[in-house]
Amino acid sequence: VALAGILIDQNGYMLLAGLPGYAPLGGMPPIANPFWDWLDLTFGLLMVGVFEELVFRGYMYAFLQRYTRSALAIVPISSVAFGLIHWGLGLHAVVVTSIIGALFMVAYLRTRSLPAIMLAHFAINFIDFSGVIPKSIFRLF
Repeated sequence: VALAGILIDQNGYMLLAGLPGYAPLGGMPPIANPFWDWLDLTFGLLMVGVFEELVFRGYMYAFLQRYTRSALAIVPISSVAFGLIHWGLGLHAVVVTSIIGALFMVAYLRTRSLPAIMLAHFAINFIDFSGVIPKSIFRLF
């Protein structure tokens, strides 16, 4: 799941580049202090993965299951909700993160392992933001 998510993340924006959208509303300011930057890239991104997965896979699944047991309803609803929290990064980010959110929910429905999905989420974010691993090795185009 982590590798598929990384491939979607690193290639999705290029595939959607020709589509109309809107510019990102903002971005993350750079952190000048190396200690705080590394803390943000490790612990901070881990907490993002933990809490977003608790909300959009754990809680969302429990909530939606009250109304339907259909994966055909649960997966798109949760993935669009996940995509929409990335609205400030632009329409392309909504589309890409919605696709990754669908992948995460399908994996969660198959495994019922929220910690594994949290770690996959962290891995995708870490590769995207840290610069430790070159993004180019995941680019297909």
